[in-house]
Amino acid sequence: MEYKKLEEINNKLKSVDIKGKDYVEVNERLKAFWNVCEEGKIKTKILSLENGIVVIQAEIYENKLDPEPRATGIAYEKEGSTFINKTSYIENCETSAIGRALGIAGIGINTSVASAEEVQNAIVQQEQPKTINATMISGLREMITNLGVSDEEVINALKELKCKKLAELTYDKVEQFRKIISK
Repeated sequence: MEYKKLEEINNKLKSVDIKGKDYVEVNERLKAFWNVCEEGKIKTKILSLENGIVVIQAEIYENKLDPEPRATGIAYEKEGSTFINKTSYIENCETSAIGRALGIAGIGINTSVASAEEVQNAIVQQEQPKTINATMISGLREMITNLGVSDEEVINALKELKCKKLAELTYDKVEQFRKIISK
């Protein structure tokens, strides 16, 4: 891909403003790629798929006969981590990997290699309160037993924190829960 042609295409791409910075969506990057590389090829492969976590690599070829890719991109997604990832985490991961590979190839990078979808996903992930893990739940149960706290007191403490069960506690609510049941 010639720099001049990339620059022309990049200046025409639609972008999305996210927190004051412009990002190009993957579909825009794809349209630009096929415009510049009519004989190109995009390959994806799953590098890992275990316990609801997928890692996908995308390879971008300017010409389907090229032995080596012009660029690669890798993405990671966790099943259920966002609304989309509840049903389509593998597909979402593939789209992200392609978007990153296209960005690394120079398409849609006037402001960032990250695509609009990738940034929006990261924002959602950061804003979601993370619930505690099984080890912490076990530790809380042990503490409840050692303190002699009744089931009713646990239920009331959880209600106060707007939770129905220990597994709904977020990391930032654990200390509040401990203080409530230790009174």
